Amino acid sequence: MKPRLWRHGLSILVVLNLWAALVVVGEVIQSGPWSGRTLLPIGPSDPAIAESAFAAAIVCRHASSNYERLALFESLSQTTSTMGTPFFAVIQVANEDQIDVVEEVANQRGIRIPLFATTDDFLGSRDFAVFLLTQGRVEEIPEFSADRLVGAIASKRPSFSAVQVGEAPTTSSVVLPARNPLYVNQRYEFSVRWPKGWNYKIARNNDGAVGVPPSGSALEARVWAAPELKSSDPTDPPAYVQIKDYLNYLKSQARGDIKVETKLKVFDGDIEGRDYTYTYIRAGKDGKPDEKYRGRVQAFVVDGVAKMISVEGPEDEFKREEDTIDKFIYSFHPTIE
Repeated sequence: MKPRLWRHGLSILVVLNLWAALVVVGEVIQSGPWSGRTLLPIGPSDPAIAESAFAAAIVCRHASSNYERLALFESLSQTTSTMGTPFFAVIQVANEDQIDVVEEVANQRGIRIPLFATTDDFLGSRDFAVFLLTQGRVEEIPEFSADRLVGAIASKRPSFSAVQVGEAPTTSSVVLPARNPLYVNQRYEFSVRWPKGWNYKIARNNDGAVGVPPSGSALEARVWAAPELKSSDPTDPPAYVQIKDYLNYLKSQARGDIKVETKLKVFDGDIEGRDYTYTYIRAGKDGKPDEKYRGRVQAFVVDGVAKMISVEGPEDEFKREEDTIDKFIYSFHPTIE
């Protein structure tokens, strides 16, 4: 077991106000499937998210029952199965005078995903609808449920490894130049040092980041945080529960079982975590053949928050880059000071 080293002296930015003052200035969407629609940002929300190449959105009328649906929708944005997918919400109002009420309800309910109001008619005769925005198209999720949305995201989400850096939509995330960078997530308080030569994209909801590997590499790496998942068995270690959920998510991409090869108990200071290495056959997409993948995932749970890092890729490349992967994984710290 390799020792972990603490880094001290990191400055912490304290966000004093989650919601900024309401700006009732409509912004017309310039591109994408909702081009020409007008969104009124509530708080710091950026309408450019509606131009994302891939995103999930809920549109609902301003009504009490719909805020319960919005809460369910937001909870799905914080799961392993939806990581890296931008989520946002649009509240359809009868007039702009209702917007201050929408903001107050959002404040009371602690809504964190980007939120907008609109007087445009997105719904027709419906009370609400959930959509996927996919490369210039809008696809409605019929009979919205957690399983339906998660399944649709898994089947429609484009492979990140297929996206070139120059084509990455800057509206859905921020691409940062990287020269062996230290990434610090202030919202969930964790840090990691990306490998030399990598770039990374910060999720718009700031729950983590996705790596952009050097040209020619098929490795995929990400780091993220989400509310802790609880097990029905109180004896299950919390970090194990998070990894189990992650491996279940991978089954949507696999042919056959996920085979766990090593299980390690790891520590960062007094915080106990788990580190698993696994293999599986990834199902080919877009005419590509099935391929054996190897991956590694590490998880910690701190004060009810799961903090995780993963790397995977074709087995041969994963083995060639084991030293780089090892350094990357062990640079991950689930707290900052």
